[in-house]
Amino acid sequence: MTTITYGDHVVDFSKLPEASVAAILRRGLTHYLGNEQASKLASWVKGQDGEVSEDAKAARKAELVSSALSALQAGTIGQSVRMPKVDPVEAEMDKIAKGEIKSTLAAAKMGFKGKGEDRKVTFADGSAFTLDELVERRLANPEHSARIRREAEKAIKARARQAEKAASAGPVGLDAIG
Repeated sequence: MTTITYGDHVVDFSKLPEASVAAILRRGLTHYLGNEQASKLASWVKGQDGEVSEDAKAARKAELVSSALSALQAGTIGQSVRMPKVDPVEAEMDKIAKGEIKSTLAAAKMGFKGKGEDRKVTFADGSAFTLDELVERRLANPEHSARIRREAEKAIKARARQAEKAASAGPVGLDAIG
């Protein structure tokens, strides 16, 4: 690949002077290894409990840069990592279960402690669960699961009807608004 499209512009790198190509490569590499990894480091620090030492930050930064270089050499940068497609009903069930759990906890004046995916809520018996664990438990219960599935299917059908109704109404131009 020697051409890259940026908006309406196409840049053919095979026709650029070597100095321009080298400058773009330096800037790109500096951004990738510097800015992008620094952003990941900042997110990591924010997700940690308490103060993070400079040594821990330096070690994490070295890991991130090393991983970035490995991805560069493997040819995998620039490729988005997508999760497998989730069944829309399952995704809606997950959303409903999360809402119910958060609402129940809020009513009991309980909340999650910690940061990131490790945030847990602790119950009176000492047991502690993440939100994902609570969702899994709720959906494993046949009574809740059946009810939530019905709600999810109903919500998806309602959205489909709304989308169909909007599509049949046709496009609305600015002249129709004013």
